[in-house]
Formats: sequence, C-alpha cells, structure tokens
Amino acid sequence: MRTNRTLNLTVGTTKKSTDARSLAWFSRKARQVGEGGFFLRTIYMFRFFARPVLNAMDCHARHRLQDPEALVLASGVTPGARALEIRCGSGFFTPALAALVGPDGAVEAVDKQPLAVEATEAKVRALGLQNVHVSVADAHGTAFPEASFDAALLYGVVPGPGIIDQHRLAHELRRLLAPGGLLAV
Repeated sequence: MRTNRTLNLTVGTTKKSTDARSLAWFSRKARQVGEGGFFLRTIYMFRFFARPVLNAMDCHARHRLQDPEALVLASGVTPGARALEIRCGSGFFTPALAALVGPDGAVEAVDKQPLAVEATEAKVRALGLQNVHVSVADAHGTAFPEASFDAALLYGVVPGPGIIDQHRLAHELRRLLAPGGLLAV
C-alpha cells in the first residue's frame, strides 16, 4: 500500500496527489522559521485549496451572514470616491463598492494571490462593472501614487503573523489615502 508515500486530497470533484515527503519537508522548513511557519504552510496548502476557498468566500450562506451591500454602505464611502479594496479575495465586496461609488467613482481591487485576482476579474467582467480595476499587489507596498484614494476597505482580511504586518500596512495606507481619507475595517 502506498498511503505512506502519497497524500490524497479530495476537493470537490478534483482529486490531487502530492508526495508526502515533499509535504513533510515543507512542514519542517516552515517550523524552522518559527512564527512565519504558519504562513508558509498556508501558502503551500493554498495551492490545493485555493479555488474551493475562493468559491466558499462567495457562497449564499456568507451573503446571508454578511450582506455586502449593507456593510459597504455602512463604511462611509461616498458616491464619486476613489476607493481601494485591499485583499479583494473572491470579490465579495467589489460589486457593492462599485455600485456605491457609481460611474463617477473608481474602485481599485488588489490581492497578492493571482487566483483571487482572476476570480475577481471574472466577476467584474460578468457583471459588466466599468469602474473597477483589479490587480495583483501586495498591500504592504503598492505602486500607487501618494494620496491616490479617498477611501480604503480592509474587509474580511485575516490579521495575523506572516499574513498582515499591521505596521507596514498602516504606513502604506497613510501614504495612499488623501487627506481626510477614510479607512473602513
């Protein structure tokens, strides 16, 4: 029996196999870096679970629990605003934010995971949203010019060691927000 050599992961209808030795090697390396080990293991597992996780982020149950329209409306973002959505994920809040800022506003949705950006881009195309641009970017250091945004949304982002460096993120947000800009968390 080869179960000691192969780890079988079943996700939806997709079955993937990976060499158990490579997973063990990765886990050892992750433990060696200490606190960041959680992050490294998360990245490794993201390769296998990314699409199902992104799909789960947009499920009907989440829409019932977290009404994106109500949450975005409560953020204080105004029509015509230039808004930055940090770590957009599946684009759960993107359509609501685009509707709120309207045709005179603009939404820049960023995520550091290319699969998340692809999912949000697909949603933006399917809904025909003209005021949204989606890109791959690390929230800790973007290429956007200083004071580019009137508002920034940081919704549904898991804070934690190795995932979000709160000090670096705060510095970047201060740089990106125009004077009097709004940060909704």
